[in-house]
Amino acid sequence: MLFLLGPPIRAAQLRVRNRALTGRVLRDLHGEQEAGGTAASVSKGAKMTGATLETESNLWSCVLLFSGAYLILSAVSTAVLMIFDLNANTGVAVGVLVAATATAARKFVLDHRRALRSGEQLRFAVLALIATILVTLVQLVAAVLIVTGKDELPALVAEVQAWIAGNTSLLTFVVAAVALVFFAILYFTSGWFSRLFDKRLAATGKI
Repeated sequence: MLFLLGPPIRAAQLRVRNRALTGRVLRDLHGEQEAGGTAASVSKGAKMTGATLETESNLWSCVLLFSGAYLILSAVSTAVLMIFDLNANTGVAVGVLVAATATAARKFVLDHRRALRSGEQLRFAVLALIATILVTLVQLVAAVLIVTGKDELPALVAEVQAWIAGNTSLLTFVVAAVALVFFAILYFTSGWFSRLFDKRLAATGKI
């Protein structure tokens, strides 16, 4: 009796073992899929976090350095022109702007260990242009106060106001054109210098 029941029992045992093995394989595959999904989620989260951090790069220290460098270089160049009685020209202003931009670009590369991205170039150009305008206004006011006496100052102010009122369109056009040129210089030179310093500092092992 047991001998006759042996083959059916063994067949049943094989079916049970096969089902158990199939279930184990399915559970293993399911676990691998969950692990893969978790890893993908973590990787995606890390990429998103990295992108957020990259987007929020702080440029204020670079802009402050640019402002200080621009103020010092423009003051020195103005003093040299006055001492040697030389005429100021556009080349001097552009040279000062480029030198200050190079200083700021180098600081960014040292701080962030990479070159500026296009969005960061745009932000830097806007902030640096605002800083340039503010520094220029401060220098202009200081120069007027130094050169002009207190008695002559009211008459000079009235004359300047009258000239501005009579040449508003021309002044607006000139200011807009100069601002556009300065913005283009700031945008393109900041990116170029940051890539240049990134390569050089990486080659020397400083970043």
